[in-house]
Formats: sequence, C-alpha cells, structure tokens
Amino acid sequence: MFVYRYDRMRGTEVLEALRKMPEVLQCEVMSGEYDLMVRVGASSPERVHKVWNEISAMPGVENTITSFVLLNVI
Repeated sequence: MFVYRYDRMRGTEVLEALRKMPEVLQCEVMSGEYDLMVRVGASSPERVHKVWNEISAMPGVENTITSFVLLNVI
C-alpha cells in the first residue's frame, strides 16, 4: 500500500499509528511520487480492506494506493 501524507516532513503521527498495527509488516519512507510504502500481511481480502480503511482514515493521510503482489520471482 502506498500512502500519501498531508505533510511529509511533519507527519510522524501516521508513522506512530502504523507501528501499532499488527498487520503492518514493513513501512518505508520513499522518495519521488509516493510518500510511504507499507507492506501489509492479512489473512483475507476482507482483512486487507479493513486495514486499508483504518489507514486511509488516519489523521494526516491524504490518499492511498493499494496493490497486491501476484507473484514473487526473486
């Protein structure tokens, strides 16, 4: 999931909230178009949707883009 924050430089509350979510396996600050790349582990598509709802509703989150890994080749 790619996350856009309203304020890239001071949006630490988003990072703190992501740290508390057990489904968040990894979070990386990105350069370029995306702000954060968040790797989510969930047991079902419904759980992914619930996690997406929680993240997109966080104060400081402007927008999200969700993509699924189809095949891991390396």
